[in-house]
Amino acid sequence: MSVSSASKSGLSGAKTRKISLGSKAAITTTGSPTLTTATVNGEFCDIYTFTATGSATITSSTMIYGTVLMVGGGGGSQASIGGAGGGGGTREHPVQFTTTTIDIVVGAGGAALTNGTASSVSTYSVNGGNTGVGGTGGSSGNGYAGSAGQFNTGGAGAGAGGVGTLPTANPASQGGVGVFSSINGTSTERGGGGAGGYGGASGGGGIGGTIYTLSGSPGIANTGGGGGAGVSGVAIGQPGGSGVVIIAIPRG
Repeated sequence: MSVSSASKSGLSGAKTRKISLGSKAAITTTGSPTLTTATVNGEFCDIYTFTATGSATITSSTMIYGTVLMVGGGGGSQASIGGAGGGGGTREHPVQFTTTTIDIVVGAGGAALTNGTASSVSTYSVNGGNTGVGGTGGSSGNGYAGSAGQFNTGGAGAGAGGVGTLPTANPASQGGVGVFSSINGTSTERGGGGAGGYGGASGGGGIGGTIYTLSGSPGIANTGGGGGAGVSGVAIGQPGGSGVVIIAIPRG
């Protein structure tokens, strides 16, 4: 299945002629995606959610259009008082499909001290989040920077939608925000950065460690969230959350 962007295929704008599936039987998949339905932007859609690498093939005789969301895997956090992991990058845009098969790759969350990996649909891809560097939180797959650590805590990881915040005298550093998407009919934040010590996170990012837990928490699976940072020399690094690929195709 070849894929072309909206700018190349004329899919944007009010006067676009939309060619849609009409029936979920016109697409076959591998990788066991979850199939649901939802109304997205006023259109009734089949929603294919890939949490594992697979493929999709359009079996109808015409091109169809849809929307793709890719979220890369989150970065793992460093051990001890090292930095939290950055959130996986996110990318959403309209595409047009033809009648050949495309590969779909779902990025893996990075293990502790390890970067997350990219997610892709055909030739489109988005980077995974990065692990921290020393006490500084990792950068996100969308290129935002993590924050430095202070007060004997690791710095926060960046999110797909913004930088990690600097610690305060509390000390707490919020993981960088993710990016919201309603591609499956519900507004959901993904790609959040892991929090620094004592800090909170959103978008699937792991929270920071405390004096009671020491270590942070992992990023949440299928959100691309970064792993949370710890608060002591014995804190254990945490993995980032795996990514996800979601394809919405209007029934028409």
